[in-house]
Amino acid sequence: MRKVFFVGLIAILTGCSQESRVSSPEDSGIELQINLSLGSVSTRAVDAPITGNDGEGYVLPFTEVKTLKVDLYKSLEAAPIFTYTATDAEIAGIRNTATGKLARLSIPKIPVTTQYVKVTINRFKEENPLINQLQVSSQDDPPAPTMNRTEIPYEGVTKEIIVIPEESDPFSVKVKAIVEVAPVLSRFEIIPGEIVVTNPATTGASFDWTDGTAGRDKIKNFTEADITVAEAGARENFRKKYGTDATAAAIYSYRVRLIRSPFPDGFDINSTPTGFYFYMNYFKPSLNAATIIKNTNDGISDWNMTTGFAEYKKGGQQSNMYDARTSETTKVNAFHLFPQSVAADATLQQIKDGMPHLIMGFSTDKIKRWLTVRAFSDKSNNEIINAFKPGYCYSLDLDDVVITPWSLGLDVRITDGDKVTESDPIIKDFDQTSHVPEPEGADLALGLRVSKWRDKDLEVEL
Repeated sequence: MRKVFFVGLIAILTGCSQESRVSSPEDSGIELQINLSLGSVSTRAVDAPITGNDGEGYVLPFTEVKTLKVDLYKSLEAAPIFTYTATDAEIAGIRNTATGKLARLSIPKIPVTTQYVKVTINRFKEENPLINQLQVSSQDDPPAPTMNRTEIPYEGVTKEIIVIPEESDPFSVKVKAIVEVAPVLSRFEIIPGEIVVTNPATTGASFDWTDGTAGRDKIKNFTEADITVAEAGARENFRKKYGTDATAAAIYSYRVRLIRSPFPDGFDINSTPTGFYFYMNYFKPSLNAATIIKNTNDGISDWNMTTGFAEYKKGGQQSNMYDARTSETTKVNAFHLFPQSVAADATLQQIKDGMPHLIMGFSTDKIKRWLTVRAFSDKSNNEIINAFKPGYCYSLDLDDVVITPWSLGLDVRITDGDKVTESDPIIKDFDQTSHVPEPEGADLALGLRVSKWRDKDLEVEL
């Protein structure tokens, strides 16, 4: 594994009382030597998936280091006690480092009270950037702001500093710390694939009249209580029709039939000729935002375009949180997101209210349907995801999307000699799609593959 080494000696960090009285970096005489060893990176929308190559993340090449800042802390709960920003000449030296060599940066004097080191590479140009301007591509007119892979900030902080006894003596103490530097953003990617639209007949969800327990046992999508109600309904209709109860010899038959499907015959959701597109919703609009974007529908067939933040169209405030599906199997669709989370003990509804949503739109000249995904699980353990963490990639494989766009009806028939009657159907809707995005009630939870956007550690020796 390649690592970045920050190497140096803090003489008497915890030793002599004379040095412990040092109150400023200028008085300390302690040098921090930073050695960097980096690799290569590829982080862009509609690009090779991060989950390729066994889920290995990406690392940052020297040539893409534009800025480097080191913050030193006594406590992470307080402001930094010292900050050093690499000069243009120092950055040029890092960028010109030969492949396989260590890039070096020296900070002449640092406080002896240093307990934590925070490293930031390629920091944001603005204090509170908008996520809409941090996407790789833009549908707005130039010069629309974008963020390509060479501009994404990387950040990491030591968790603790460890003394190395075998390399320390009464006059100096050598310590080291581990920093994992990762992108400050989260990445959500959509891997091309074929959405499965199930057919109730071929999956056994629907079937024609079948007598007795054989028919009863075929029922998959209705509960025992549903079946009992349908049987009682059949007996009641028999009584109304013939003025008498069915005898003990009466035969019960069962049927589950397709009542409704929003898709016409022959509709192929994976090759819609006029549209297959993705929208992000319920996301943080800016780095320091206290609330999230919650776009709503127009109640008819689309987004509500009259409210200020429901603007996915060109020039809108979320214009780049929309993307048309890529059809290239070697590429993915991807969105940059600010890290976002809810409480560790949040309920499923709280997760749906506070975590990003993915909305898929399918349209042709004759039909428009929407699929809203309000919750995701980690495919490695099936646990619902309550945080999109910085430096992590959350990947949805379209091959994992299975929808049941239909309503089914359960019927029970009683045959008693030459007397026959049926129950009124019990109808259940299993359709996760809707005529509008972000509908009331209908949604779907899907599994994601979670991997580190950048999986290389940085080792720090002070």
